[in-house]
Amino acid sequence: MLGPGMQLLDGGRTVRQTKNADAFTMTSPVLRSGTASATYELKADKYVAIEGTVGVFPADLELDSSICAAAGKRCALELGTYEPTCEVVCDGVRSGETCLAFRSGDEVRVKVKFLSKTAARVTLSLHRGLSLLNKWSKTLRGVPECGLRFGVGFEMEGQEATLLELDYDPQTLRDALADAEAAIAEPSRAAAALAAIETALADATE
Repeated sequence: MLGPGMQLLDGGRTVRQTKNADAFTMTSPVLRSGTASATYELKADKYVAIEGTVGVFPADLELDSSICAAAGKRCALELGTYEPTCEVVCDGVRSGETCLAFRSGDEVRVKVKFLSKTAARVTLSLHRGLSLLNKWSKTLRGVPECGLRFGVGFEMEGQEATLLELDYDPQTLRDALADAEAAIAEPSRAAAALAAIETALADATE
């Protein structure tokens, strides 16, 4: 799932933003229960500042949404290298900026643990090599019925995100299969549901 101006590289593991525009890339399958995690490496061309957001977002988020929007059922880490700061946005509430020398090549890890159908504990951590730079944990309440997806949003040309790791428990795959079964009665959802299952099975065998 790619927003305006985004291009897939490296066999689909890397997404590059090719124009100045707000855009998101989102992973499959949809998260509704259990635990899951994703790790992204963020890079930018020389003289290009990274201005982006990494975390979990509503599964039906419009891919051209503003990356700076605080509203919505999201829990994400907003990053900036022009002015090196990080800020967590959870459920429309901003944590306040943390001054960190975030730079191209650093990694962001996102872990999700569902506490119920409508609440999830989200842990966001920033890494450079083997060093942990900072870590935040927030509880996202009112998880939308559509579920959540891991995602990255950029707004400037010359930025890249590489998905280094995607891990989830068997419950996530079972939920994806349930979506496919429901899609039988709703053909418009069938293609998306089957694509999510194919992605989940491919990741599980790697």
